[in-house]
Amino acid sequence: KEIRMNVTEKYGIKMKYNQFGDIVTENFEDPDEKIAIDLFEKSVLDLKLKNKNVYSMIELGSNFSYYSMLFKKILEPDESLSILLEPYDKYMKTGKEHFEINNLEGVFLKERIYNPIPWCNITFDCPSTTIDDLLERYGIEELDVLHSDIDKSEEYALIGAKNSLENKKIDTIFIMTHPDSIEESYSTHENPTKLHIKCKTILLDYGYNLVYDHPECDLAGDGMLVFKK
Repeated sequence: KEIRMNVTEKYGIKMKYNQFGDIVTENFEDPDEKIAIDLFEKSVLDLKLKNKNVYSMIELGSNFSYYSMLFKKILEPDESLSILLEPYDKYMKTGKEHFEINNLEGVFLKERIYNPIPWCNITFDCPSTTIDDLLERYGIEELDVLHSDIDKSEEYALIGAKNSLENKKIDTIFIMTHPDSIEESYSTHENPTKLHIKCKTILLDYGYNLVYDHPECDLAGDGMLVFKK
């Protein structure tokens, strides 16, 4: 039986916190996201074959910044641009601290993707933005990776990426989808969540290719979609 190496340790990522802000061991890797982490690693390694001078990634809902750190560690820090959106001060702090202890640089933005329905009645005192705006703001002609984990705002993130998706400006897209109710948290391939279906339909309609479809909410309570242009 093949033994899988801990990706955190493999790339020398120093960890201090988990996604809830709790103290963890230095080589921590979330066991609930093993599938997501492995797919992300493979996708970024595939991108590395392009031999670009600069790679770029946007992480929506960056939390403790794990995927952005992995992105930069694989592609080398001086050859990658990481833009991290996080509306929560607590998680922004842990993400910044992780970048600091790993000697990485990133653009941290206290901004959010607009959603007219507050999640868990939470309102934010930060500005909203769109993916199209971010690409224009930072002069990104081709975004290599979009990673989104933003608690039911995924559909609105894609709606705000109309120009980017129409013109295939995004290479690889990771979308973590969330259930709308307790009942939906027991979704399966035969009965995926409504949000999962909506996000999948939007990206298929734009002509993106489905790489991975995991609607069961066992990835830290989420489903996952991976698309490539």
